[in-house]
Amino acid sequence: MKSRLLAVPALALAAVSLTACGGATSYSSQCANNVCTVSLSGAGAEAEILNDSITVELISSAEGTAEFAVDGTSATCAEGDEQEVAGYHVVCTEVPEDKLTVEIS
Repeated sequence: MKSRLLAVPALALAAVSLTACGGATSYSSQCANNVCTVSLSGAGAEAEILNDSITVELISSAEGTAEFAVDGTSATCAEGDEQEVAGYHVVCTEVPEDKLTVEIS
């Protein structure tokens, strides 16, 4: 776990909706107890969390598998998968069509 997460405020919330290339993208994030939960919707959705120190992007999500990136490092996951990505512990908690929710610590 990178030390940047140790400085996480007790609770941080963010949300945004954008229209890009004809499709809507959105994200929401919540950080508490050294874990950030990020939900991304729509290919190309991107969230910058922890004062813009971590970038999470949904590249695509279909048939229960998502391709995403953390700080530019690409990865693939299915619901329940845990892995290290860009030095962070990532758990894919939900992988519905065109969406992804991950926990990052």
